[in-house]
Amino acid sequence: MRWVLVALVVTVHIASAQAAGPNCGQLDAKAQETGPFRPPLGAVVNGTGRLSFHSAPDAQCKRADFLVPGDHVVVYVPYKHWLYVSFVNEKNGSQTEGWLPDARLKITGTMGLSN
Repeated sequence: MRWVLVALVVTVHIASAQAAGPNCGQLDAKAQETGPFRPPLGAVVNGTGRLSFHSAPDAQCKRADFLVPGDHVVVYVPYKHWLYVSFVNEKNGSQTEGWLPDARLKITGTMGLSN
């Protein structure tokens, strides 16, 4: 009976860990292996409302920082339906990087010269 109880506890723990969502750090590292676009692409945020950055290419990895329609980004890495981008705030020069769903970005062309 003791082994049955231990097995049940382990099963519940594994199931709850899986239900909690992805390990955003591990998913980000895996997605970054795709490698960058050379040269990187430019894109503009489209649609309506705020577009939240994500720490990894998964809806459950949402962060507090966001963009708004019309903001321009540099696109570096594609992964499934996500893009790893960099945004530079023109007002204060701060840079933010993270993952965004590709459906909310319109590619505007390449940035710089290719090698």
